Amino acid sequence: MATRGQHVAWYVQSRLGQPYCWGGTGPGCYDCSGLTYMAWKSVGKSIPRTSTAQHKGLPRVSLERLAAGDILWRPGHVGLYVGNGWAIHAPGRGKPVQFQPANKFRHAVRP
Repeated sequence: MATRGQHVAWYVQSRLGQPYCWGGTGPGCYDCSGLTYMAWKSVGKSIPRTSTAQHKGLPRVSLERLAAGDILWRPGHVGLYVGNGWAIHAPGRGKPVQFQPANKFRHAVRP
């Protein structure tokens, strides 16, 4: 049986290629924290909306113990861990939702 985190990872994978837009929560475009926010909302979990609020308001998890669905953080940006050392994120203007190595982030939180 799949965990909620796995369902969240599948959600962001289904958004690959969607355009970036500041403040976007989909379905047509996303910003980084809008993507993580909506991914967790898709499984019925309410989390803070912004990257800073997600980083400060959710429990920390060690980068060595990542699980699918964990939110990865670096200053001003978040992505969502999908497994095997990879995250999916909405990188910024002009770039679509895409994969990025998880090691590009500094901290992780788990809703």
